Amino acid sequence: MQSKKMESSKFENKIQEIRKNCVRKQRFCPKCGSLLYNPYSEDALYVKLLQNFGLTCRKCGYYLPFDPNFIEDDCFLCFYYDLLNYEKRIAFKEIYENMMNGTIKNVGEYYVEIELDKPLLKEGDYAALIDSNDHILFLGVVDVVHGNNILVRINDFSIKCKRCNEEVFLDAGKRLRVVEAEASISYDLQLLLIEELIKGKDDNLKRIYELIKGSFSFDNIKQDEISIDDEFDTTGKIKLDASKIEVLKAILNLKDGEILLVVGPPGTGKTTLIAKAAEMLAKKGEKVLIACHTNLAIDNAISLLKRDLDFTLRIGVPEKISKDVDPFTLMYKIKHKVGEELKRIDEEISNLKKELNDSLKFIKEFENEKINFNRLLIFKDKINEIKKVLIKNIKKRSNIIKEESKKLIYEAKIIGSTIIKASLQPLNEVFFDIVIIDEASQISLTLAMLGIIKAKKWILIGDHKQLLPIFKIVKKYEANVKLGIFSRLFEKYSNRTMWLTEHYRSNPKIISLANRLFYENKLIARTNDDLVINLKKFTHNFLDPKIPFVFINVDSRQEKIKKSVKNENEIKLIESIIRDIIDANYNESVGIITPYRAQRNEIKSRINYENVEIETIDSFQGKEKDLIVFSITATEPKQLNFVSNPNRLNVALTRARKKLIIIGNGNEIEKSDTILKELINYAKSLNSFYTL
Repeated sequence: MQSKKMESSKFENKIQEIRKNCVRKQRFCPKCGSLLYNPYSEDALYVKLLQNFGLTCRKCGYYLPFDPNFIEDDCFLCFYYDLLNYEKRIAFKEIYENMMNGTIKNVGEYYVEIELDKPLLKEGDYAALIDSNDHILFLGVVDVVHGNNILVRINDFSIKCKRCNEEVFLDAGKRLRVVEAEASISYDLQLLLIEELIKGKDDNLKRIYELIKGSFSFDNIKQDEISIDDEFDTTGKIKLDASKIEVLKAILNLKDGEILLVVGPPGTGKTTLIAKAAEMLAKKGEKVLIACHTNLAIDNAISLLKRDLDFTLRIGVPEKISKDVDPFTLMYKIKHKVGEELKRIDEEISNLKKELNDSLKFIKEFENEKINFNRLLIFKDKINEIKKVLIKNIKKRSNIIKEESKKLIYEAKIIGSTIIKASLQPLNEVFFDIVIIDEASQISLTLAMLGIIKAKKWILIGDHKQLLPIFKIVKKYEANVKLGIFSRLFEKYSNRTMWLTEHYRSNPKIISLANRLFYENKLIARTNDDLVINLKKFTHNFLDPKIPFVFINVDSRQEKIKKSVKNENEIKLIESIIRDIIDANYNESVGIITPYRAQRNEIKSRINYENVEIETIDSFQGKEKDLIVFSITATEPKQLNFVSNPNRLNVALTRARKKLIIIGNGNEIEKSDTILKELINYAKSLNSFYTL
C-alpha cells in the first residue's frame, strides 16, 4: 500500500514538473519579443493555455498557438491530462447535482444492498461511489430496484481507487455518496491511459502513441493483390461503386500494424462500406470490432448484417440499442439459446420483486400505526427471506448469462460496441484482428486510443470537414483540429488515406455548394434533378418542389437568451412554412436545424408534428431528412462567426435530400466577412433568393 502511495506521489510530481516546463516554453512573443505572461501566475496561465490552445500577446495582439510538434513530447500528454480533468469537472457538476446519499443495508457474496435517500437509479444503470478525494469509483450494475433500495452486482467487498489508492470497504451501516457512473467512466478510462503512457511501462500502449504522434513510416496503400468477387452490398441487391471497391481492396490487404483512413463525405455510403468490410473480413476468418462513440452509428452498421446474424453480436446497454438490432444483442441470443431456463428464473425474480415491494408497502403503511409488534417483525423476517431467495436467483441468472456471454463472444466474428463499452466487461479482455472506428472525425485522441489498442489493424472512417471533437473548456477552433484523431492522422499519413467519392443522398443542386466549398469538387452526384419533395400545392414560390435550394432573406434581429440566442422573426416564418406544408398534406420527413439551443427550444415549444424533428446542427450530424429548414438565427458579427464555422456549416448544408430552405438576415450576412455570403451568392445564381 505504501509503495503504491509513493508511486502515485511520484506521478503527481512528474506531472507538475512537465506542466511547468510546458508553460515556460510559451514565454516570449516571437513577433515583438515581449514577455507573454507574468512568471508568478503560472497556474492561471495554464488555464488560459487550455482554453486557447496557445496565448495572445497583450502588447501586439499576436496569437501564438501551441507548436504543431507539441505532441512529440510529454508536454502534450500533460496538457491532455489536465484538459480531460477540466472537462470532467464540468461534467461532474451535473453528476453531483444528481448525487444521492445512501446507507449500506446488506452485503452478500455478489451483491450489496443500498438504501438511498431518494430513488434516482433504475435497473441497468451503472452505480458508483464518491470517495473522500472526490474520485468516482465504479461499484457495479444495478440489478434490482425496490422502493428506495437498490441491489448492485459487485466483484469484491471493497473498491480501490486506481488513482489515489484509497480503499472503500463495503460494510453494513456505512454511509455513501452514490452517483450514476456512466458519464464518468469515459474520462476515467482516458485519464488512466495517459497515466500509463507517462509512466512508460506498457510497450503496446507506447507503440500506439507513436502511431498517434505520426512516428510510423508506412508504405503506400496496396490494392492490386486482391480481387473482389462479390461487388454487391450486404443485402446482395445493390452494386458497390468504384470508390468503395477500391477501399475494400485496401482493407482486405491490410497487414498487422497498418492503418487505413477513409474519408467519407455526407451521403457517400460510409455505413454500407463498414458493413461490407466487416462481412468480408469475417469470411476471411478475422475477428472484427465495429466501434464508435455513439450507439446510433453502430446500430446502423449492424442492422445491415442480417445475413450474417449467426456470427454478429451487438453489445451495449439494452435501453440504448435500437430495436432494429435486437436479434444481434447478447441478451436476445442468450434467451434464444437457454430460453426456458432463463424464462423460468426471470418469472421467479419478477414474482419475488412484486412480493418484496408489496411487503415493503405494507410495512410503510402500518409502521406508524399501533399494530401487533410481533406481526411487524414477522413481515420484516419475511422480507429478509425474500431478499435471500431473490439474490440467489439473480446470482444463478448472472452465472448463466456470464457463461453464455463468454461462448457467444468467443464464437462471434463481428462485434459492435461503443469504444467505452469495449473497454469494460464483458469485452475488456477481448482482442480483435481489426477494429473499424466510425465517425472518427468526432473522436478525441485518447478516446480513439482506447479503441485502437483493442486490435492489430486499424481502419478509421470519418470526415475532417464535418464536426470535430468538442471540448467545453477549449475556445479556439484550431485546438479541436489538433485534438481530434482523424484530422491529426489525416495530416500525418496522407499516403494511407482514401476517399469515398460517389454521393447518393441529395439533389445535385443541394450537394453542389458543399462539394465546391469543402470537398474541392471531388464528389460525384449519383442523384438527379428529379429528387424533389412531394408537395402538390404551395402558397409561396420558395416552396416549389422544383427549386431544391432556397435562401429567404428576412428582416430580423437576434435576441440574447442567457448564453444562447433566438430570432423571433425567423421562428414566425418557420411556423408559417410548416403550417403551409402540413395543410397541403405533405407527409415526408422534415428537419428544422439551428446553431443555437435557445432557438431550438423556442421552435420546439411552438411546433409539434410527428414527422418534424427539431434540433441543433451539432445534434443532427449523421441524420438526413427530405426537407431541411436551416435557421441561421444570428445577425451580429460574433454569432455569425460561430455559424460560419466551416465544419458546422458543412453539416447544415448536407442534411437535406430533396429541398433545403435557409432562413437568415441577408443584409447583415452580406456586411460580414464570413463564408455565409457564399450561400446567398449561390442562391442568387439559381434564381432562388427571396426577400420577405
